[in-house]
Amino acid sequence: MIKMEIGQELDKLKKRIIDTAIFGATIVMLPTLLLSLYRIVLFGWKNVYYIHIIVFVSAFCLLALKERMKNNIKIHLLTIIILIISFTTLINFALIGAGFVFFAMGFIPIVLYSKRVAIAYAIIYFAGFFIITHLHNISLISPAVDFNAYMDTTFVWIAHGIMYAFIVFYIGYMLNLYYTLYLQSLKSSLEYSNELQASLKDVNFQKNRFTLFMDAYPFHVTIKDENQRYVFGNKAILDFMQVGREALPGMATKDVFSEEISKQLDQSDQVVIDTKAPVNEEISIYLDNGEYKCYELIKFPLVTQDNKILIGGISIDITRQKQAENELIESEKRYRAIFEGSTDGIVFLDEEFDISDCNLSYCELMGYAKDDLLGQNYKITLRDKSYDWDRVIVDLAAESRFDSQKIELEGLKKDGQVVYGDCTVYKLKKDNKQLIWAVVRDLSEKKRLEAEIYKTMLDAEEKERSRFAREIHDGLGPLLSTSLVYLHTIGKENKLDKVYKYSKRIYELLEDASYCIKEISNNISPDILNRYGLVQAIQSFCEKVKFTKDINFLIKSNLDCRIEKTIEYSVYRVITELINNTIKHSQANQIKIDVEINSGLLFINYEDNGEGFNYKTLKEQVKGFGLLNLENRIEKLGGQYVYYSEPGEGVKVTMRIKTNCCD
Repeated sequence: MIKMEIGQELDKLKKRIIDTAIFGATIVMLPTLLLSLYRIVLFGWKNVYYIHIIVFVSAFCLLALKERMKNNIKIHLLTIIILIISFTTLINFALIGAGFVFFAMGFIPIVLYSKRVAIAYAIIYFAGFFIITHLHNISLISPAVDFNAYMDTTFVWIAHGIMYAFIVFYIGYMLNLYYTLYLQSLKSSLEYSNELQASLKDVNFQKNRFTLFMDAYPFHVTIKDENQRYVFGNKAILDFMQVGREALPGMATKDVFSEEISKQLDQSDQVVIDTKAPVNEEISIYLDNGEYKCYELIKFPLVTQDNKILIGGISIDITRQKQAENELIESEKRYRAIFEGSTDGIVFLDEEFDISDCNLSYCELMGYAKDDLLGQNYKITLRDKSYDWDRVIVDLAAESRFDSQKIELEGLKKDGQVVYGDCTVYKLKKDNKQLIWAVVRDLSEKKRLEAEIYKTMLDAEEKERSRFAREIHDGLGPLLSTSLVYLHTIGKENKLDKVYKYSKRIYELLEDASYCIKEISNNISPDILNRYGLVQAIQSFCEKVKFTKDINFLIKSNLDCRIEKTIEYSVYRVITELINNTIKHSQANQIKIDVEINSGLLFINYEDNGEGFNYKTLKEQVKGFGLLNLENRIEKLGGQYVYYSEPGEGVKVTMRIKTNCCD
């Protein structure tokens, strides 16, 4: 600002000197004009006077139009006029005369304007002087006026005296202006120097403050010039580059980074220069130690006072953010894989209890396409839509599976078919909103199997009742009815020996009836099982079977304690049923039974060497399959039951049940 004001003041002073030179030259020309008129009177009209008239008119026009002309034009016009006057004087009088004085007057502002221009005009003047003088010497031109005759009058001397007096005044005035210009320039230079020093101090202070602020900035900050050379970098980027602050200015990106990274950085710099607009991009690099880093680059143009473009840059380490984003993406992929791959139906509800998302298993369970379910109320899949299920769901919703509760629901598929589901409801918060999601497990097959098992159990019980009824009717019934006949006969008989005979027969019949009742009772609940336990009951049953079938039994056990009666009874019934199946269907001649207790777990292994069969195929094809009843008995006790059989491999059954007996 100070420099600009000083320049304006100096320009005004220079203009004043040039305008004064024009004014002075014009005033000096007035007496020369009178002298020219006087020469016409003395010597008559000469052609050279045309030049005088043109010069005088040009000088007056220059004076009149000086405010409208630029300084350089005025300088050149004034100098040309003075050169013409000087050369005319040499031609007229064959001597320097006043022309040299005029040239000296005009030379002062020329030097002020431009030294080169002043030297050029000086060369022109002296060249013209020597040429005209030489022409006079060789008599190619002759003086137009006799100088001695011209100067031999009082008027000429007076006119020349006035002219030279004014010239002296003009030179003094111009020297004063130059002195003033010098003092003003000196004063302005001192003021500018002081102001410049103060400005430099302020600039240094601002620079130091800017540097301290940028060094405290946690991100990388750089400034490059229009040639893409570094001019500034904060402490973070200097430490990253391992470059000193003094060494950074003038360095290029290729001096610090690899060729690939440098090319990418230079391209973004060029985009900022070309478009004068910010650029935002991400860049990934591997450090020398192999560490992976990802940065977000923000580059923007900085315009200086002289309209130069600087490139500002900020790089932010987003490695953790990128890693978190990648982990989130992977987590989303894993979630989607589990979500879509789950065999259980999963459904999400929004605040309005509308379906916001569901997996393929849920769609298949309910018989809908996903697009048909999204945005619909969840009750579209329930059989009973009139019940207040919203309240039930809110009450059952849990935050984790540890405090979750299950509820069995009857669903309605799109085709109207009823489907049974085991539903566990959870709640979660998202964006301060309470959302509901549920896991629905298809119970249709389980319900069907339970119904089949229940029917099988009813059939088995009915068969058992029929067998008991048949045994009572066929075995106990005739004995009792015969006993009644003998009793009626005794009542009518008078002979004592016959009464004794009939009484003895009744006793034998009643004894047989008692044995029959005992057999029936033992079939219902073996007495040996209640008295001696599981292993002895199995051995007793096997001994009875040997009389009807030639089978070798291999029984091994380490069970030396009693277990729960429900377990004993269920396992006994399962093993006896397996033995009966082997006798009826397998054509086996050997059965192995292992009963062992280990850490409170009862292990039973049953194996025969019979023909075997395809268990899986038979299980799927035959409804009311009796073997399912055996499996259900063990599972009801909380145990595990595994049945294996293939053609030619016999039957292998493994059972494991937790008991209160320790080995």
